[in-house]
Amino acid sequence: MVPIHPQRTVQRLAEPVLDPAIAALHNLGAALRRRDLDGTEQSLTGLRILGSRVTALDEGLGAAQEVVRLAPLRWHQRRSLVRYTQAVRHLERSLYGCRAVARRLTKALREDEPIPEEFAAAIELLATSMHTLRRTTTPERADPQEARRQILTLSSWSERRRGRPRRIPPVHTPTGWATPG
Repeated sequence: MVPIHPQRTVQRLAEPVLDPAIAALHNLGAALRRRDLDGTEQSLTGLRILGSRVTALDEGLGAAQEVVRLAPLRWHQRRSLVRYTQAVRHLERSLYGCRAVARRLTKALREDEPIPEEFAAAIELLATSMHTLRRTTTPERADPQEARRQILTLSSWSERRRGRPRRIPPVHTPTGWATPG
């Protein structure tokens, strides 16, 4: 009997986390543009329900790590599984941060607080970069450098928002080209 393929197992378990997270972030960005409280609440709910799927992903990752540790047929996959493990940890932290942002933005809309317009563009760019990263593991093989550029742009936007001006290039989002304020 051939042991499970660790990378395929992790990818299979990551899909039900990544796809809904990307959709929830795109929806959150669109809801912010419309100042739609119901839309932000739905996005927050969508991000919250991913908790059980992340737990399943963690369990699958543990099983994959055990396979590459015990099955001689899979020993050569140890190094690549380390990268998957790191990626899953980053994903978990990112989703936690996304839930916190969605929760805060929902509260801001509920209390009719002003929300800078560039927040919607930043959230849509985050969703786009997650989608690009996701495509790096699919047969279409998106360029990981594109996701890196998108993430660096997000970082630049954040620094600019904190009062550290920097040249910020426009980035293509699903709603068009975006350059914050």
